[in-house]
Amino acid sequence: MIEKNKKITKYRYLYLGTGIAATLTEMSLLGHPMESMKIIRQATNQSYYQITNSIRTNYGIKGFFRGFYPWGIIQSTKGLPVIYTQTFVKELVYNNNNKYSEKTAGIIGGICGGVSQAFFITPLQRLKTEAMTGEKNSTKLLSKIFKKQGMLGLFRGLTPMIFKRGLDWGIRFYGVETFRHNFPDYYQSLSGKFMAGAFGGLLSLFTMPFDVMVAVLQKSQSNGSIRKSILELKIGGISQFYRGMVMRAIHSSYHTGMVVSLSLFYKNLLEKYIIK
Repeated sequence: MIEKNKKITKYRYLYLGTGIAATLTEMSLLGHPMESMKIIRQATNQSYYQITNSIRTNYGIKGFFRGFYPWGIIQSTKGLPVIYTQTFVKELVYNNNNKYSEKTAGIIGGICGGVSQAFFITPLQRLKTEAMTGEKNSTKLLSKIFKKQGMLGLFRGLTPMIFKRGLDWGIRFYGVETFRHNFPDYYQSLSGKFMAGAFGGLLSLFTMPFDVMVAVLQKSQSNGSIRKSILELKIGGISQFYRGMVMRAIHSSYHTGMVVSLSLFYKNLLEKYIIK
């Protein structure tokens, strides 16, 4: 046991890689196309039929992966700030403050992890959204943003992103922890992990208004004003703050379920072939 703990310490950085591998696998399958559909729907208010037809006509099947290379691949590391911060804060709160349960500590850690992810993910999300709704050339995309807005241009939409990611991951971990608490034995299996993640992802629909705000602010035609973006959405009524709900529900459940279960899958492979 002591020997295995030493090996785990030695290969601890490889454990971080399981989260990246899980996210990259999820995005490479259906994750990125679903996210593309959701973002374009939220940013432009086109119907799913119009979006699908436009992408297929102008770009073919590969159009559903616009923004995946290089921004999506780089963004596959987005799980690192969440998992690392969530684990660190959870252990800090749970072990040093007896008044918080493990479940509550996990939720607090999730909120902190989501906020930390917002700073990491906003620039990459901006580049992905621009690639999906405007500029096609990756090199020109970066230079265009720097030329017009400087470094801060990459952080357009940061404020709603902080609220969105903090609440989003707090709620997701509430769902995961609740599932784990109620089905402790089933939670240990791959399917149990997937169901726990899917449940947490579905609950995170609460953050939809912030999700739409980020997409509208980061699209290529936006002037970056939060006030004008809110007014733009208010013209169409409260439903505009929830556009893309269907794809968000599917993608959020799929993403969280896949990442939680695949992280365990890659962790098992790591321990089977490297940390024996």
